[in-house]
Amino acid sequence: MEPIQRRYHFEKQVLSTANGILHEGKDLSLQRQVFLYQIRVNSQTTKDETKRLLGSVSHFANPTFFHMLDLGEHQDGVYIVLEYRSGIPLLHQLNLQPLPLTFPEVLNMVMDLGEALQDALAERVRGFSVTAENLWLDQNQLMVVNYWAEGERHQRGVLGLIHLLYQLLLQTPDLPADADFLEKELSLSIEPYFPEKTKAFSNLIRRVLKGHESLSSFLLELQALKQDETMIQNRGTVPITPIPEVEIPAKESRLRPLTKGLAITSGLLLLFILGYMSYAHIRSAPSSPVSVPSDTQKPVNVNDTLASPPPIEIEATPLPSSEEIMQVPDLRGLSKEEAEKLILSYGLHYKYYVEYNDQQEGFVFKQQPESGTEVTRGGYLSFWISKGSVPQ
Repeated sequence: MEPIQRRYHFEKQVLSTANGILHEGKDLSLQRQVFLYQIRVNSQTTKDETKRLLGSVSHFANPTFFHMLDLGEHQDGVYIVLEYRSGIPLLHQLNLQPLPLTFPEVLNMVMDLGEALQDALAERVRGFSVTAENLWLDQNQLMVVNYWAEGERHQRGVLGLIHLLYQLLLQTPDLPADADFLEKELSLSIEPYFPEKTKAFSNLIRRVLKGHESLSSFLLELQALKQDETMIQNRGTVPITPIPEVEIPAKESRLRPLTKGLAITSGLLLLFILGYMSYAHIRSAPSSPVSVPSDTQKPVNVNDTLASPPPIEIEATPLPSSEEIMQVPDLRGLSKEEAEKLILSYGLHYKYYVEYNDQQEGFVFKQQPESGTEVTRGGYLSFWISKGSVPQ
């Protein structure tokens, strides 16, 4: 491999992380700006092992990830040549000044990055950090710089996205060490926008921190939150339709039709009353004439003359139970996407694992609890995805 300094010129250091140093540079043969990433090689990792690791992810191409252009060696170690991007490291931006971001913009940024993580997982690229120290910011778009080195547990995957959400909403480069503190601060950040959803959002954060939320289901929850935010924004933008002006007629012309209408209504009401009284009298009359002495006045009882209408029986619809019981669906043989959609349609939460198995790669081969088991809506379900047979 040709020494990297023969083709590339190092100009200035841009970012320093635990895994390496990012420099701005220039491709001397093609006369173009590039980034040069120096990997910190420790005593446990040789140069050859580092190059093999880079080769395992070099096939991956996505606009949200810095694209690898070349590899080279230097006396200090291994260098990666990355495409040049405008913008600034997110860590520097958070240290310099607050970002002028609205809550919907933060949601969009985190969701876009989450969708890119799903694409990476499909290409077996995983384990890298998605918090501020490994992200690049260019016009409200986040990009991953280093996707070959493994990040800390709280910086990876859906857990990393929760910590990134904390950094963006609170405008800080720091990461909280205490999970309860993180949950509290995020809940306080969302409360002004969705006071009625603060508790549900806290529950979502708690599930993520406990490892009970997958990336796809987490993104679905954020999507629902984003739709609610759109509705809130639209409440103040609905145009007010003016009431059309109607020509008011003169007082005399208004009174004529009104008087005529009252007379017709009164006549109909009078006819109805007379008809009802006649009907009631006929119903209450005995089948044979009864002689009543003229000198005796029998008091009239209203209940004897007016028949009471029969009672109306209304069949009440039972209220749905707050703890709906359902049977777990059978996921075996489904693809990961099919299993996720089916579980969500049942209103269940889930997590999944990827393991070697004789089942076809990418399909479910085991689940817990088993299909047919009764669970409560909102409960949890786990399933296992095959990554093919164990290599020989």
